[in-house]
Amino acid sequence: MISSQETSSSTQPSADLAERFLAAVILGAVGDAIGYRNGSWEFNTDGESIHYELKKYYGSLAGIDVKGWRVSDDTVMHLASLRALNTFMKHQQQQQLTLHNPKLIYSFDEKDPNSCQEFMKQFVDPLMQEMSKEYIICWDDMGGRAPGPTCGKGVRFLESKGVDKWQLYPYDSRGGGCGGSMRAMMIGALYGPQRRDMLIAASVESGRLTHNHPNGFLGALVSALFTAYALEKTIPPAQWGVMFLYDIMPRTKIYLEKVAMRDWQVMESEITKFEQKFAQYLKERSLYLDEQVVKLALSAQHKSPETLSNEEKHALQQVTYLQPQFPKEYGIQERDDFYRKWSFSGWAGASGDDSCIIAYDSILFAGPNNYEVMMLHSALHAGDSDSTGTIAAAWYGAMYGFNNVFKKNWENIEKKQEMTDLAASLYELYKL
Repeated sequence: MISSQETSSSTQPSADLAERFLAAVILGAVGDAIGYRNGSWEFNTDGESIHYELKKYYGSLAGIDVKGWRVSDDTVMHLASLRALNTFMKHQQQQQLTLHNPKLIYSFDEKDPNSCQEFMKQFVDPLMQEMSKEYIICWDDMGGRAPGPTCGKGVRFLESKGVDKWQLYPYDSRGGGCGGSMRAMMIGALYGPQRRDMLIAASVESGRLTHNHPNGFLGALVSALFTAYALEKTIPPAQWGVMFLYDIMPRTKIYLEKVAMRDWQVMESEITKFEQKFAQYLKERSLYLDEQVVKLALSAQHKSPETLSNEEKHALQQVTYLQPQFPKEYGIQERDDFYRKWSFSGWAGASGDDSCIIAYDSILFAGPNNYEVMMLHSALHAGDSDSTGTIAAAWYGAMYGFNNVFKKNWENIEKKQEMTDLAASLYELYKL
């Protein structure tokens, strides 16, 4: 339920799942449009001047009416991802009406080659062909949207080789940008523990269509995974990082080595670098735990409390009580400096890893239902602000719906009707 007040809020204690699907899609576009500001804020490398312009021309974030603010390539490609998910599921349902698998939940057994092949054949290949088609089509809508050159190179490859050859896109040592993460958020529509294999494969391979490098496609995985966590509302944001490292990454590496079987040897060291950088961020925010502790806590969750050992109880407590720690002074310049140190070449948020780190940092600092602070931190800084803004705002919408969102920020957003229709369709197709 969406109110007509200056800020939107649900009448229920928390937004329902259908609203959160919608908010994730629309607010992703809002984070993009405001971070982009028709190019003038995305490419402004001085965070202080961005916030000065915000105050001078709009008073505050609440004063921004996004009418006339174009979404960038981020949203155009995100919607292409969603159209592919939508078409794929509709087609699969039509083809398999007689099967006893109405939700079409796929998984793989890495010890069974036939299972791995069927997973690729029934799920990954048809979805990636559909996604390739949509990425090619959306490229006609890139005028004035500052599309990235790496995305363009990948799209041209798909167009020239054919969408059925998507797996032939070569490993790219320079493919670590944020083009995968900026368009993967609502691949998190594949939510639920029973769909983890699907989410891993869909997000990873969607990224590899243009960014066949671990820094690129693992950014897509984090982008989608944290959306799924937000929709599920069973894991608090403070725990997302360690769950990604120790619950999801082991399965992801199995998928890459045993199921996808592309470029594993050449990229193994780069995967480790991604994990190490993410772990370092968690350490700086006091959110890091050893792998053994997290795995012990995960196993303890499935046991009755009276059967837990002292070690298991302690592990559960350590995970449960994780809380981010921030410096006392964390203003505009401090954030720009902190964001920049995670970057590949000085432009914060332009890579797969740091785009997600900055978005995550913004969600953690803002806390529950604090839309304004989340946006000020994620979409208004000296780096690739539309990409970090779109990721963080989508996660916010997936968790909190439109709670405390300024209506002027989203009611006139470009492509709103398409986003509304897509979100409703995805909700009906993928709800569990």
